[in-house]
Amino acid sequence: MDYFDGLTSLYLADEDADVYALDMDNDKLLRMLADDLPKHASYWNQPPFEFDKADRDNVKYLLGDQINEREINRRGGIPYKDNRVFTAHRGVLAHSSARVAMPDVSPSQTDEKHVQFARDLKYGMYQHGVDNMLESLVRMAAGNLISRKRGFLKLRFDPNIGPYGDIVAENVDPSDIIVSRFASFMANPPIVYHRMRTTVEDLIADYPDKEKEIRQVLGIQRGVHSQMTKQITKYEGWFTAIDNKKQRVEGMCTFLPEKLVLEKQANPNFIYTGDPQRDKLINFLPIPPKPFIQFNYINFGRSFLDETSLLDQAKPQQDLINKRGKQIWENAEKQYGKIVANKNVISESDLNKLLSRTGPSGVGVDTEDLERALREFKPNLLPDYVVETLYDARNEVNYLYGTSNILLGQQEPNAKTLGENMLIKQQGNVLQDDLAKQIDQAMTRYYRLLLHMMKVYYTEDHWFYIKGSDGKFDAVMLNSDNIDTNVKVRVQSSSTLPMDKAGMQETAMALAKIPGRIDNLSLYEALEWPDPEKVTERTTKEVNDPAAYLQDVTSELFDREANIDIELILAGREPSERDDYPQGYLEYMNKFVMSNRFAQLDTQSKQAILDFLKTTIVPSAGRTEALGSTQQDDAAMGGMTEEQVADETAV
Repeated sequence: MDYFDGLTSLYLADEDADVYALDMDNDKLLRMLADDLPKHASYWNQPPFEFDKADRDNVKYLLGDQINEREINRRGGIPYKDNRVFTAHRGVLAHSSARVAMPDVSPSQTDEKHVQFARDLKYGMYQHGVDNMLESLVRMAAGNLISRKRGFLKLRFDPNIGPYGDIVAENVDPSDIIVSRFASFMANPPIVYHRMRTTVEDLIADYPDKEKEIRQVLGIQRGVHSQMTKQITKYEGWFTAIDNKKQRVEGMCTFLPEKLVLEKQANPNFIYTGDPQRDKLINFLPIPPKPFIQFNYINFGRSFLDETSLLDQAKPQQDLINKRGKQIWENAEKQYGKIVANKNVISESDLNKLLSRTGPSGVGVDTEDLERALREFKPNLLPDYVVETLYDARNEVNYLYGTSNILLGQQEPNAKTLGENMLIKQQGNVLQDDLAKQIDQAMTRYYRLLLHMMKVYYTEDHWFYIKGSDGKFDAVMLNSDNIDTNVKVRVQSSSTLPMDKAGMQETAMALAKIPGRIDNLSLYEALEWPDPEKVTERTTKEVNDPAAYLQDVTSELFDREANIDIELILAGREPSERDDYPQGYLEYMNKFVMSNRFAQLDTQSKQAILDFLKTTIVPSAGRTEALGSTQQDDAAMGGMTEEQVADETAV
């Protein structure tokens, strides 16, 4: 039977699919969900998918568990392995998921208000990803995709984060996701199961109204510690159902398999108005979304999930690498051959004492056939083409992953010039960019789902602080009421790829030589200078106002010293006495006692600061020098007289 005939018969399985309904009896719904679960799981464990096998064997290969150690120990030999798939795996992820994807939001209208909102939304969503460590999450999902054939992210609303709750991004173990066997490529699956682990104690905390039933189905009576901390498995089932009007709706059910329905409701990730047409207008996505983002790469377009992965294709080459490398190393161990001696001339033990431990070994024979007392037998060394097959298999792994030696930080052996190196790198980047484009598509789905959930759950103001073009932080506020659902969201192409830092820095330096082509802040940012905003400020002030620049530099030094002393005092410690207290130090102290921060301190802390000024600063520098000619004596007390301070201290 032709391979694709087999795929057709597998993909288009001729069987009835269950139809769920939110208003059906809990026991019936539980039975349907529990009965369908193993059918869906079994489907994905058939060829060509074989997800359980991929989770088991591919992960072992990636971690370097590629040879049969028992067989090596039994038969002897060198346990050789050269884990090239791991090296290629790292190279792929380093290139294709190097940065947080940048969303691109197109405004619904061209006026200034809508353009500004689109910009705020863009950077608000991007900052949300940064805050949720999206770069690491995408890296894990992409790693699962190229090794285990599928990767998933999940978005959920957590009411316990922040004052109003927030949306959380999570990487989900692919083995915990079971998709409907009827799901087609890029379509809305009829059902997605999410397997989760929890303790009995946490389960009861999440569903307190179900405590009695939970205890009953789990056989818990006394609720001792060992019972309440026991790990159990629960499932979320996100399914497409039919309502009483025979229309498709989205539902969610949390359940203990074959035991208990914990929760059943319409998909909570949606704003319901009672009017289906208005629902589509007020929400960003037209239907309630299942909260999962799947990653696809090598797919025939017939299935929701991929049929193969890069690691699947590279495993045979990895086996050849290990086999050939083992042969070469074992042959190398025999390079010295053996010295055969006549026992009548020298004993075998004496012979080996004379030979070097790193050289050939000796053996004694009882024969008169040797022409001489000693004779050396050289081994048959492997021909050159055998070694070449090892390099061929290594290169094939690199070709499959699109990871050239240059991309992996190594010298390309076949390249003799810089131009040839660059050409090889660019050719490898073509395959890397192919994977990056698929990640971009997944991230487009991610940001669309994120925007939809912001519209649903951001009923209060949520603030994001974004670094602006001037180096300062801009505040962006997002609220469900001000989110425009008519915007278009996609991901900027190749925004996850690494930046060519060397090229950017070289270009920035070239532009800096041309007047008006690049500003100082952009230059220092391109050069990755520490604290570029501060450097820009100093550079500008040094050019425009050298006197003020020198004063600021001196002031910063005294500010730091005075601030250190203040913090020591507030911590209940006594600052070390300095040789002198320059005017800048004294001015900082004066500003501090006149500040709101000083006014808000408790009485004991205020008194400690004032005592330090009286007993240490004033005797050393003199009251006039300490407080400046324009200040009065009571300024050092924050505008309070000594009598007022004494009164306040006595309270």
